[in-house]
Amino acid sequence: FDGGYDRAIDGFTSFKSHSVASGREGGLPQIWVVSYGSDTTSDVASFEQLTFEEDAYDVGLGGNSNHTADHVVLQYDSLVTPLQSIKIPLDSPTD
Repeated sequence: FDGGYDRAIDGFTSFKSHSVASGREGGLPQIWVVSYGSDTTSDVASFEQLTFEEDAYDVGLGGNSNHTADHVVLQYDSLVTPLQSIKIPLDSPTD
């Protein structure tokens, strides 16, 4: 993140070997998954933005109370998709 006006972070949830950031970019809500080099370091191994098929949508972090989970739960909906919980694997979030 370069601190510009086009992107903002609203929330951050930490897991054992990953963190998930929520925010806005280009006027739409976004989710980014940050992977670390190991469980004991803060060196960032990868930084991936999740993409969604619909042009206009709402997405945010769901209830993620287990910091050792291997997935993150998101809440997603749009004008044509009713609200649903989506389980995203942290090791391969863009698959």
